[in-house]
Amino acid sequence: MRRLSPLLFLLASLLAAGCSGMVLMKTPAVVDKGGVDPFVDVAPENQNTSAVVFTASGRTVSGHPEPARFYTNKRSREVRLGIATIEIGEGMTWDELVEESRLAHRDRQPRISTTAFEEYGTLWTTAWPPDYRYFGNWDASGVDREPAERFAAAVDSMLDRSRERQITIFVHGFNTRFTDNLGLAAEFWHYMARDGVMISFDWPSQGDLFSYHVDKANAAFAVRQFRELLEFLAAHTSADRINIFAHSAGAPVAAEAVQQLSLMYSTLSDEEARHRSKIGRVVLAAPDMDLDQALTAGVDGAGRLTQGVAVYASQKDAALKFSGGVFGNVRLGRSIGKLTSEERQALIANQSQWIDVTRAQGPFPSLIGHSYFHENPWVSSDLMLFLALGVPPADRGLVRDEKTGFLVFPDDYEGQLPAIVARLRAKAGSSSAE
Repeated sequence: MRRLSPLLFLLASLLAAGCSGMVLMKTPAVVDKGGVDPFVDVAPENQNTSAVVFTASGRTVSGHPEPARFYTNKRSREVRLGIATIEIGEGMTWDELVEESRLAHRDRQPRISTTAFEEYGTLWTTAWPPDYRYFGNWDASGVDREPAERFAAAVDSMLDRSRERQITIFVHGFNTRFTDNLGLAAEFWHYMARDGVMISFDWPSQGDLFSYHVDKANAAFAVRQFRELLEFLAAHTSADRINIFAHSAGAPVAAEAVQQLSLMYSTLSDEEARHRSKIGRVVLAAPDMDLDQALTAGVDGAGRLTQGVAVYASQKDAALKFSGGVFGNVRLGRSIGKLTSEERQALIANQSQWIDVTRAQGPFPSLIGHSYFHENPWVSSDLMLFLALGVPPADRGLVRDEKTGFLVFPDDYEGQLPAIVARLRAKAGSSSAE
């Protein structure tokens, strides 16, 4: 253990993605260079500096009313549901926030903070049955369902005011805190035209540089909770689609939950399984998970439930380099150039959306190179075009690298963005005219 301590310390330091003093993410290139304006059609009730993010937390309650201290770092066996208000651009007007949100180089940095939080209570479907045994037809009788009913009603109310009846669930990574994750979820909702519903699934990260293994264990424990949340949303809300956006150590939580649902729905056809689960597009950004673990999820049919899976990986991800050293295997988020010829050919044959963002990071990536999903304007642009709109890779300007099997950004991606956006608008116009 003594020999591993320095390695674990460095790993924890590298994986840290502290959001204290958080400001709005860099403007996605598709907004600044491509001319896409996500704010032009924002509903009047959302034209303000507040963002609403629903929460589903696997933490225990502290008893402290302040949002940042409402939950502890300990596990809860039941998911706890709530709703938060996040301020984006304190002291700004809506017009001022929009102006800064469109610029690559800002005059003012909009600050992000959680200003209010209300907990509804527990999600009854995550209650444990008597004697901790399996009851196939157990209906959680006696468990209070009112909190979950209020949560579902609030979600539906927001969906009723949205153009797209879709839910997006953000699943955070290692060394984060409850309010950090709310801020990350809020800024993506902001750039996704402030439409639909955003939920932060908050598994109990310790928010501690020295607790990597604790976080990984807690993430593994959260898989059933996340699966139950997906099932509840599909059955008890009016959403047409449930998108999943998972980062780092949150990626295996999402992947394994969908994998389990696929196995549970093994007697259903692919169409029936998709209809029942309502799972839409899935993003795994810088996934801190075993490559074989990811391939196993695919073999078990996780992909058949989705409307596409996009994996973002980088050769410059120093965090996953050390994570691979700890676990002794290839991490999915750093697997470029490490696939067998059979795996590489399968990526190409299946038209898989495994995306190498190394080129996008340029010669001088951030120190860690692990949080590019919101730090890098190229990556955030591509991610949002896929997650919010379902745009195929070729239409997003990505090209296939036959040597690695991964999709890559062209060198002149920013220069191509106006033409990419023009083609997307033309295609959207022709579709609406049919």
